[in-house]
Amino acid sequence: MKRVQFVLVAVILSLGLIISSAIVSNTIESLKKKDDVVTVKGVADKKVKSDKGILAIVVKSSDKDINTAVEHLKTNTQNIADQIKAEGFEDSEIKLENIASEPVYYFNDRGNQTTRILSYNATQMIVITTDKVDKLDPLALKLSENIELAVSEPQYFVTNIEKLKIDLLGEATKNARLRANELLKNNGRSIGGVKTVNQGVFQITGDNTSETSDTGYYDTYSIEKTVRAVISIEYRIE
Repeated sequence: MKRVQFVLVAVILSLGLIISSAIVSNTIESLKKKDDVVTVKGVADKKVKSDKGILAIVVKSSDKDINTAVEHLKTNTQNIADQIKAEGFEDSEIKLENIASEPVYYFNDRGNQTTRILSYNATQMIVITTDKVDKLDPLALKLSENIELAVSEPQYFVTNIEKLKIDLLGEATKNARLRANELLKNNGRSIGGVKTVNQGVFQITGDNTSETSDTGYYDTYSIEKTVRAVISIEYRIE
């Protein structure tokens, strides 16, 4: 009976050693596989100047008579359009939207709207789309002095942004490869082929801002911008 117990104990110990060896072996293999790749991020930046600007101006007019309000609006709109052209903008850069009008109703002492019409408001939007981006901010500031106008903040865009993104991805890829080589050169190893590539988001920020977003960011209120591309690449190690 003692001999049988001894044999069983020996068998159990042997199985334990085999299992332990297998676990250690698998762990080493797992680590080896992890060591066979390196993941790096490549970054590329470029400063660009916006080549397209948009400015929206709403011209307003009010009168007890709707026809008078509209006629007054047309005169105001033409005067503003002439002022815009005097600042160096062309007819082709100026677009007049349709006129809109609405009644202004009387509210009683209880704050309830009645059917009594006090006056009429008429509005028309002027939209300037131009490549004269340096002229928009001064114009917006000048027009803002007119109380009959609602002037938006100018917005600025880079029209060839898609081509720029492609170029920056190429630069970011080169940067990632350079970083990977730097990480490995002291260990006497080198990078092999690419295992995975993950394109990050593009951040287009103003020169004086650092706002970004996990889903990408496009600053439209700065003329001077910085475009950043980020790419994550996993290389095999040789």
